[in-house]
Amino acid sequence: MRTSDHALAASREIAAVAEGLAPGTRVEALTNGVETSIFRPVEPTLPPGPRRRLVVPRRLFEKNGVEHFVRAIPYIADRIDVEAVLARRPDVVLVDDIAHTNAPGSRHAKRWQDVEELLAAGPGEPDLTHGLEEHMMARLAGLAPDTRALLRAASALGDLPHDRLLRAITEHEEADLEAGLQEAAEQGILVPEGGNCVRYRFSHDLIRVVVHRRLLVN
Repeated sequence: MRTSDHALAASREIAAVAEGLAPGTRVEALTNGVETSIFRPVEPTLPPGPRRRLVVPRRLFEKNGVEHFVRAIPYIADRIDVEAVLARRPDVVLVDDIAHTNAPGSRHAKRWQDVEELLAAGPGEPDLTHGLEEHMMARLAGLAPDTRALLRAASALGDLPHDRLLRAITEHEEADLEAGLQEAAEQGILVPEGGNCVRYRFSHDLIRVVVHRRLLVN
């Protein structure tokens, strides 16, 4: 089992379990008002900020036969708290689903825009984790072979060229080319650009790197 040098847990109870599984790993408990080991309100570990904060596990879990979850919440925003990340200034930030569309009212419309702000705020080059590559490869695997060939050619060129050049490179008919572009856009790999004639580009350069690295070899 490989573990990080510093991990976060939703309660002291979970932190203790994690430390038991990986001795020597530092696990910081960030409670948000409820401590599950004693099941009573506690002072939040994180200091209160100007905005409301809600911490919800991605998967429900059972404890003593009871499923604990707040079911009265009609909508939960799944987004990166960019301000909180910038305030803590961690050495590493793990972000998945780069093509994700953020909830209304978020700092940015797209998650790749969150990533760009985080990269601009600190030193270092973007690093594609194995998990991110595998996530993108799962999306690419579901595309039609002609669409993958189109993306492979575009990644080798650095971005999507003019349609006429792309048709010449891929030997696609115009209708097939448009169908492939739309399919890739539906998966969040490409995004349309404005103008009377719709053009496409990779939704983020990190995605282009994955396509180039993993598809070009095939």
